[in-house]
Amino acid sequence: MKKKLTLALALSALLVSCGGNGTANEIDILIWEDVNNHELITDLFANYQSIYRQNYPDGPALKLTLQEEQESKAVSDLLLQGPSGEGPDIFAFVHDTLASAITNELIGEAMFSAEVINNHSVDSVAAFTYNNKLYGYPITAESQTLMYDKRKLDANDVTSFENILAKGEKIVLDVADTDSSGYYMFSFLTDADLFGENGTTPNSFNLDGPLGAENLTKLTKDLRGAITKGTPDSSLAIISVGEASAVVSSPYLWPLFKRSVGVENAGIAVIPSVNNNAARPFSGYKGYGVSRYAKHPHIAHDIARYLSSETAQRLRFARLGILPTFVSDEIENAVSKSDEASVFQTALDASIVMPNITQMGSFWAPANDAMTEIWNLAETATVEKVHNILTATTATIKSSF
Repeated sequence: MKKKLTLALALSALLVSCGGNGTANEIDILIWEDVNNHELITDLFANYQSIYRQNYPDGPALKLTLQEEQESKAVSDLLLQGPSGEGPDIFAFVHDTLASAITNELIGEAMFSAEVINNHSVDSVAAFTYNNKLYGYPITAESQTLMYDKRKLDANDVTSFENILAKGEKIVLDVADTDSSGYYMFSFLTDADLFGENGTTPNSFNLDGPLGAENLTKLTKDLRGAITKGTPDSSLAIISVGEASAVVSSPYLWPLFKRSVGVENAGIAVIPSVNNNAARPFSGYKGYGVSRYAKHPHIAHDIARYLSSETAQRLRFARLGILPTFVSDEIENAVSKSDEASVFQTALDASIVMPNITQMGSFWAPANDAMTEIWNLAETATVEKVHNILTATTATIKSSF
């Protein structure tokens, strides 16, 4: 059962001025949001409420309900709950699920599109744009990095998987048997074609490149001793018992990783190279959407706009260290002074943005299966075998377009 946190704002003194019996209509806004962000959103909403009350002293009372939801699953869950009226007004989601939200008529076009376009990075605007219409309010850009224990590894060790193996240490890496191995292992398919240069050409798709096959073969066969199979969510437990000293993850894990190993022991770097080939990880954007089933769409859009504003993103960056999408001199200066943010930015610059076209939905399950099959080759892995798996997977994915 989803956890709920309800913020009932005390406005009794202000409501007396609304006349009548001293009460007024109340607008309840439900937001689906990752549980790790609930405290932040509660604080931001309190600030929004203060501004709202100053501007509209006789307006209806506002109440915020936060419901725990993973950004990656928000759209699929909204498909089940939105039409019944049980879904949220606002939902945090990842940009590569945008096409599904639109084709299933779950998300409303952004009411404050001009403001977003004028103030956010070009890539973040593009990530939430579909058929030349903006649907999302961007909040952060993220890619994958290596988070490591500096007591076990140094900055030179983490430049390559070969160095990590030579040091006798291991990295937790999501290589197989999960619904996210295709996300993490794509980093090593460095010459794969994922819908063309801009990720918008459906007929341009091929996972089987010579460098990618060589990288996966080397990881699976020769560098296997430097890898502990596991997800980022399981990594902290694995690292705590000494079975690994690092993990490849997206930025959500960074605050938890620092608390786990100690801030002074936490190091961060781009994903190590394989066979002198730099990784090309997926990157993505997170943002807020307003459900087409929102009961109060205008106020929902205004709150979503505020939650993606410069004020909100500066606070999010200060607390969580994740990259903002809002463009301003103040934010740029803050990012430039943060070593960890600079690594996140370097990883983002080297990444490929996940396409948001509908055909991308056909990628995940076959890609997860392919990575599992390749990893299970173990010492029998050859470039030819990996090529064959990637070729067959490409055909499977393209057949569903």
